Amino acid sequence: ECLEHILLYGQPGLGKTTLALLIANEMDAKCKVINASSIERPRDIVGLLLGLKENEILFIDELHRLSNLTEEILYPAMEDFKLDLTVGANRGTRCRTIHLPKFTLIGATTKLASVSNPLRDRFGICHKVNLYPAKDLQEIIFNFAKSIRIQINKEASFKLALCSRGTPRIAIRLLK
Repeated sequence: ECLEHILLYGQPGLGKTTLALLIANEMDAKCKVINASSIERPRDIVGLLLGLKENEILFIDELHRLSNLTEEILYPAMEDFKLDLTVGANRGTRCRTIHLPKFTLIGATTKLASVSNPLRDRFGICHKVNLYPAKDLQEIIFNFAKSIRIQINKEASFKLALCSRGTPRIAIRLLK
């Protein structure tokens, strides 16, 4: 069963993409990952939506970069799992509704204020990903060091954690 749509926001490097992939894993669902900047034309988002299967997850990173037109296409897809398309031109123009399988959209952004209110309101779950405390970063560093076969003591891993500005991506980069 698909979840409500989820919006994750916070500074870069905190694990928003990783959280989306973990949610997909826990749901035993396939997750299609795309960056909003690569959705240039309306047909790009239409193609993504038409390619989804029941209970799949569509993860859009940098959600604040979506165009207004793309957002307009997403609204009925998120609310009613349908696409309202206009086909043809001039006198042959007609509207067509395509029903979509139920899916979960997970959006991630570093700029919550840049996500339009109508789009933000369509997410049932909106969660801020906070900076990590040094103790948690120390554990991340220690575990990652083990996975790449580097020995590091607790004191050294804590010093790296303190230099990481609360961000796992920076912690791992410093360890490397």
